[in-house]
This record gives sequence, structure tokens and C-alpha cells, in this order.
Amino acid sequence: GGGKLMPSSNIFPTDFYYSGINNKETDEIPMLFDYLIDLNTGALIFNEYGQATIITQLDALITQVWRAINTKKGQCLAYTQNYGCRLHELNGQGKSLADCLAYDFVCECILKDPHLGKYINKIQNFSTEFDHGKYSIYFEMDTIYGTTPYYIHNLNFGVD
Repeated sequence: GGGKLMPSSNIFPTDFYYSGINNKETDEIPMLFDYLIDLNTGALIFNEYGQATIITQLDALITQVWRAINTKKGQCLAYTQNYGCRLHELNGQGKSLADCLAYDFVCECILKDPHLGKYINKIQNFSTEFDHGKYSIYFEMDTIYGTTPYYIHNLNFGVD
């Protein structure tokens, strides 16, 4: 008896991407689901049964934003040509130009994305820093689940 979880041979207990859970075409915005990842490496985080850990709402949104920002736009065959971010194009730009473009690239990546844009109302308090050859970006996302900070650290763009 009891409520103990039973192990499964599948590392993904639920297929959110192809089950239709995140893909319903309705006016109602469905609750967001995803799998927990290490936000430094993108690696899946597994539970005690070796299955990917399920997350929902704001945690799932942060994961999906991380994935979009860390995918070079138009360069991953698993996604459409419009998916991803162009931050890699800042390489070699001066800081003032990089600052203007960074905001545009982040907004294009997450606000104009047909999926993420349903969950994120706006980007606010956008700022950048260039220190010792590393470019970092900070902003807050106003989402349907609340407002959350987001950091993109130590990008190697070679800006000056």
C-alpha cells in the first residue's frame, strides 16, 4: 500500500512535449510543465528512481527560458528557425552597442516566442555589466506566475 512512488524503466515519467499538455490550442493558457535542469550546465536532474524531476509553473518557465536563451537562434535542428537567441552575435561588439542589442535579442527570444510569450508579460529592470572580459545580463520577467529575476552570467563576447 502506501503512497510510495514506484520506479519506472523510463527516465521521463511524462512526455510533456508530445502529449499535448503544453500544446493545447485554446484561449486558456495551460499550466506549464517541464523537467528540472541544472541551470549552469543544462543537465537533467534525476530523482531517487533515476527519473527526470517534474517541475511546474514558474520553475518550468525559468527552465524553458534558459533553454531558449542558451540555444543559438536558427542553429538547432530540434527547433524551428525562429527558436533561440542571438546573443552570440554580440561577440566583438562594443559595450554600448552590445547593451542595446542584448535587450532586443532577449525580448525577441522570449517575448516574441509564440509559446513563451503566452507566459511572460514583459521584461523589466534590464541591466548589463562588463567586468574582466565577461559580459553579464540581469532582468526581471513579469510572468503570469509572478515576477522573477533572471541572470545570464559571464558571457564570452569579447566586448570592450
